[in-house]
Amino acid sequence: MNESTKLSARLSVIAFASALLFGCGGGADTASGGAAAGPAFESVQMADTATALSVRVASTSSPTTASMVVAQMQYTFAATISAGPHAGQTIAGTLLLESEEEHGVIEVEGRLIPSTTASTSGATSDVQAQAQALQAQLDAQLEALRTAYKSDIRALADQLRQAFGGGNTNADPATLTDAQRAALQQFKEAFAARTTQYQSDVLAATLAVRSQLDALGVIPDSSKSRGGDQGDSTGGYDVTGTITADGRYDLTLKAGKRSVIHAVGQLGVGGQISGTFTGPSSGDEGTFTATTGGVTAPPPPPPPSPSPSPSPSPSPSPSPSPSPSPSPSPSPSPSPSPSPSPSPSPSPSPSPSPSPSPSPSPSPSPSPSPSPAPCASAPMTWTLNGSTCNATYTGGVSGSTLTLQDMTAPTTGSAIAACTNGVVTLTAPTCVTAPPPPPPNPVTHQNIVDSCTGCHGLTSNGVVFKSGGYTVTGRSAQNWLTTVNNMTRLGSTLATGTTAQNYADFLANPN
Repeated sequence: MNESTKLSARLSVIAFASALLFGCGGGADTASGGAAAGPAFESVQMADTATALSVRVASTSSPTTASMVVAQMQYTFAATISAGPHAGQTIAGTLLLESEEEHGVIEVEGRLIPSTTASTSGATSDVQAQAQALQAQLDAQLEALRTAYKSDIRALADQLRQAFGGGNTNADPATLTDAQRAALQQFKEAFAARTTQYQSDVLAATLAVRSQLDALGVIPDSSKSRGGDQGDSTGGYDVTGTITADGRYDLTLKAGKRSVIHAVGQLGVGGQISGTFTGPSSGDEGTFTATTGGVTAPPPPPPPSPSPSPSPSPSPSPSPSPSPSPSPSPSPSPSPSPSPSPSPSPSPSPSPSPSPSPSPSPSPSPSPSPSPAPCASAPMTWTLNGSTCNATYTGGVSGSTLTLQDMTAPTTGSAIAACTNGVVTLTAPTCVTAPPPPPPNPVTHQNIVDSCTGCHGLTSNGVVFKSGGYTVTGRSAQNWLTTVNNMTRLGSTLATGTTAQNYADFLANPN
């Protein structure tokens, strides 16, 4: 079994989802709260393959204490809408997932980054060459980002090993010190932050090349963002979800507020995930696969047109050419005697003609056209539906494009700046004004204590609701919502006038 398959299998063999953080009946986590004695850690193990990376902290002193596993996985995602308003359309790209397994549950989040596969059929040789160069540039960037990411995670794992005494498997069970608990928490936070940065860097590099391929006209219409009620998926989809004990993946993909895809798949042989999905529009449904491969390689360049066999060089023609040419020339007949009268005048020698004759005569070569002018750096402004965005264009050569982004609230948006002989034009503009802030969250610290700590202690992002029990840091509101919904199904009640989303938002940001 290869390393990728081992990792996929490890991530799918977990306790049933009802043993979530708020599930009653579970024991307290002695490694997270107070100064209680904890398990001795035998090792910090790192598994690294071409498409997955995981770090596992294994416990030796207590067989009931679950290991902590954090992982980052990469899949090639392909989906086809088979029924609904957008039947026949496809969704393809690279699926990047970050997962954390602790206390018997795996929750995942990440991003589906759109494909940059170009369609150069019918394009000129120059466009084909530019598309291939851009794809090679992206491949090199993604490889460099992946190498740097793995190096940083490996350094974090080494630091954690040092905090636990170098991973001595023969050591006697020892108390997990406050320093070791702090090191473990610091590692989890650093892993999550570095993984998020890696996903953002991959997205930025991919979109930059994709915009240039789109400007060349080689991005198929079927892979561009869709309009209507599907929202704008140009930047891909945010992904959240869970993995159950039997390898079932339940994923939600969102692009904006209205474009939502719900995918349910099963882990199969070789680490491939396959299943069905609904969305992004009402009535849309289809099938998908996620395979443990990198970004799909671009198609090979089309074979060059066959060159005709070189024509043999013609033998030099005599000037003027005799017609027909005697071979060999016969001896001249003897002149008659007497000579004919009058004597024929000798034929004048023809003027030699150039061989071959140029047609038409060449004119003097024209002076070469001046090179296109580059574009200078300048502030740019664009307005859409009453919202105005601003960004600085940093300059570029003629024929280049650059994605501009205004990330400063209350108006945010983007546009593609194209330079043509010193003139900058903007295309594909987006600009929206942020909605007013939401009403204050009605959930209070005491509500969390009353609803969530009946069975065990809880600390979230450093805020202690009840000492002991579980400590959670960095979990998103979307993942907390899954946890709170499971909690209510197990019998917990929410405060009057509140919702599960209110609880999830508060737990994600309790400070």
